[in-house]
Amino acid sequence: MAPKPVLKQEEFDEAVKTNMEDFGMEAEEAVSSAVEEFELQGYSLEGIIKSSSGGNTDSHPVAVATRALSELASSAASNSSAAADVQLQNLQLRAAALQQQFKGLAGEELQQALAVAAKEGSIAALLSAAKAVQQLLPAGPSSPSSRNAALLPCLRTLRLLMQSAACRSSFLSLGGDDLLQQLLQGCCSALQSGGAEQQEQQQQLAAAAAALTEAAAWQDEEGKCRFVDMGLAADLLQLLQLLAATPAGLAAAPQAAAAAGAAAGALRAFATADDDRPPASKAFMHARLLAGKPNHALTVLLPVLQQLQQGPDRQVGPLVSVLAAIRQIAANDEICKSFAEAGGVASLQTLLAAATLEGPRELVRGSAAALRQLANSDAVKAQLAEAGALGTLMRAVRGYGSHPAVQEQLLGLLVALVLRMPDIAAAAAEAGGVDVLTEVLSAAPAMAAAATASAAAANGAANGSADKSAASATGSAEGDDDQEVASKVFGVGGSSNGSSSGAAVQRQACMALRNMVVRNPELRPGFLAAGAEELLRAVKVLFPAACKDVASAALRDLGLDNYN
Repeated sequence: MAPKPVLKQEEFDEAVKTNMEDFGMEAEEAVSSAVEEFELQGYSLEGIIKSSSGGNTDSHPVAVATRALSELASSAASNSSAAADVQLQNLQLRAAALQQQFKGLAGEELQQALAVAAKEGSIAALLSAAKAVQQLLPAGPSSPSSRNAALLPCLRTLRLLMQSAACRSSFLSLGGDDLLQQLLQGCCSALQSGGAEQQEQQQQLAAAAAALTEAAAWQDEEGKCRFVDMGLAADLLQLLQLLAATPAGLAAAPQAAAAAGAAAGALRAFATADDDRPPASKAFMHARLLAGKPNHALTVLLPVLQQLQQGPDRQVGPLVSVLAAIRQIAANDEICKSFAEAGGVASLQTLLAAATLEGPRELVRGSAAALRQLANSDAVKAQLAEAGALGTLMRAVRGYGSHPAVQEQLLGLLVALVLRMPDIAAAAAEAGGVDVLTEVLSAAPAMAAAATASAAAANGAANGSADKSAASATGSAEGDDDQEVASKVFGVGGSSNGSSSGAAVQRQACMALRNMVVRNPELRPGFLAAGAEELLRAVKVLFPAACKDVASAALRDLGLDNYN
């Protein structure tokens, strides 16, 4: 999708002024009218200060806090050890004060605060403060501790500001990438030589720096490329190796686990194509670069994964981040097979089985999503089937029927496992696949009803009867037949709007059914006896946008002539 054109602040201010002077609008109405006008024209209003003051933000709390921090950072000196201690504390307080201005903000209030931050130079102030902290030389053994305490609010506030594209751009242009590399390399050096207390402090700092790296790379192709080209990925991988060597193990070291999760999140961001502004992305290239020599990212992530899933209290947040990184970096067959040979697939299968029984659902979804990507390799499919993954998968699909986002990933894994693999398709049927898939398809009306209720709440009312009348008047005879089937099977009519998660679940169920029967004609009678034809025709009506094509293909591969 093409990016929206960017609106300039001057253009917005001129529109507000025109509304007030030429059309006699009050200030609030003039601003609202200008917003509506530019949104209708397809402009992006990100970074626009929506006020009648001509973009004047001098008295905004974010602007005031930014100026205070900038002035203090500019005056910071290192000629006196005693003064350095005081200055570090003051820098910490001023950075925390700026961070506090964003506390509790959401929606339009947050967007306006971010726009003020971009306009008033909050990024420059925070980077100056962070550099000043690094230059100050406090006396005594508390030096690293006091420095880290002053750096943390700077890094955390910078991370918060990365929600703004303008702030991300400023961060790169003002040398934020160099600061990140200095911090990560410094943390790695300290982790190799420091004592237990210092290591915990460095882990906390590393977590903040890695989290900022991930945020700065979010939806920013230039940032991703610059970070990878300058070697930041290698620094993150070294950090992960050092964290995995934590004496107590990551499962018993919350700070180290948090740092590992943040580092994995940054690697995932480098390999994710999420910026729609440039014509192409290097995300796939980055994934291959990370997985290949000399980085071997998945080999580095594997012991982190294995440590985090140990013990009764799994580190869920970091584990989810590691799973997402594995999924994103496993970009081709060679990478998937290499990870399987190293024991990675077996570890993921163990995690999925344990999480299916014990939860939480975030780990079920994350492990299923990672295995779904890895199962694009035929070698991985065979390994999973031989290790009994199909039984686990069927139990999980049934157990998480009330969580569509989880069930969609589980069914997606089944789709991948049985694709072009007739032996695995037969094994899936023996594991209960026919009953499981028909049960999922039978849940379509509840999902459609939830979607209708959600749409009605959002839009005020649903005009289902009018849509149904229009469909009857213009639809084909086959469409009418399917509509009738939906009513007979489920007792409900069709809906063109569907819950995106519910529609995704049904789409995966249709694809799994199709993949199971297309090379295994002996499975068709079982599905037909379970009512698959009526269910598929009904799903086509309930979720036409998401499921019409795949449900029709499933009907065709069941051997039915009237599949459209």
